[in-house]
Amino acid sequence: MTALGFSLFQLFFQLQPCFAVTGYQANMLYADLMASYNERVRPVQNQDQELTVSAAFNLISILELEESIQKLSIYGYFMLSWKDEFLVWNASQYGGLYSVEFPEDEVWKPVVVLSNGYGGFNVLGENFVKVTVKNNGTATWNPGDVFESTCFIDITYYPFDTQVCELHFSIWSQGMDEVKMKPIFPDIVKSDFQENGEWRLLEAWMRTDETYSRSNIIISLKVQRRPKFFILESLIPIVLLSLLNTFVFLIPYHSGEKISFSVTVYVAYGVYLSNVSSSLPHNSLHISALTVYLICMLTLSVIATFFVALETRYFFSIKEQLSEAAAKDVYNNHNDEKHIYNDSSARIRTNHLWTNLKKMNVTLFWIFIVADFGVSIGFFLYLRNQA
Repeated sequence: MTALGFSLFQLFFQLQPCFAVTGYQANMLYADLMASYNERVRPVQNQDQELTVSAAFNLISILELEESIQKLSIYGYFMLSWKDEFLVWNASQYGGLYSVEFPEDEVWKPVVVLSNGYGGFNVLGENFVKVTVKNNGTATWNPGDVFESTCFIDITYYPFDTQVCELHFSIWSQGMDEVKMKPIFPDIVKSDFQENGEWRLLEAWMRTDETYSRSNIIISLKVQRRPKFFILESLIPIVLLSLLNTFVFLIPYHSGEKISFSVTVYVAYGVYLSNVSSSLPHNSLHISALTVYLICMLTLSVIATFFVALETRYFFSIKEQLSEAAAKDVYNNHNDEKHIYNDSSARIRTNHLWTNLKKMNVTLFWIFIVADFGVSIGFFLYLRNQA
């Protein structure tokens, strides 16, 4: 046992210099590679040769899609790889080092720009992100960020709408004949994806765009709004308001609240129309069907207020006739048959007016019930057919 322990100790003592010089060999490797390296030169021996940058994108989350300013915000990172022919070494000469990391500003890397960024161009990359290089020259770079891009919003079917947003990433420093980006696979990586509470991700894909002088990769996201919140917040109250709009014809005239009730419903429609309009982009290319529906309900409310005003005027004219008849009863001789005949005929006419007013009220109630339900059902069927 003593001889075996001594042999192991001697073997460890002999291998200790190999472990100790690994850091030194790494420094030597870094010095040798950087001795004649220029990060501003494309890493190909033949400068007439095209350099291909393979790209993949890992989408982590959709942060928000603001309709009013047409801005998409997502969080994710790229996985970029290319061949650097100037960073190649024999790993056995440097203690078996097969890969090293470089700060991104010390080696060549593609200058990738989000060309349709919201508020300006956004250059990809952060100082803390390293470029990993293997001994065969394969370089990998995984820059990530919160990407904010413009996104044209089609609000026609709000809140049952589906949007397609694009992020355009371009190689900004070199032309297409020098550096070209190519997707590794067409689909977006969603292994770390977290669902958004407002938008549901339906599809996500990448494609190249060679219509410009620079190499471009377009990331497309197809998202669908989750409508439950908007149904509870907007649609159900609007439908209930439409029912209140018709019940104005059931309020008794002598209460004196018919016109005030009708105007209150009208103001409520105006408030909802203002809230919906403030949350949508202000453009005339696409008009929301919900806005059209609210305007129709607002028009019906105006018409109802108009008829209520006419009915109220009609009601008070009947009351005036009854007051005049009562005044005549005081001053006329009740034993006079002629006056009795005139009084009874006046009451018959008044009762006839009351009957006409009640019939008109019931008729208007059912007309507005049918109109409100017709407009509401047509609105929801239109959205359902387009969904």
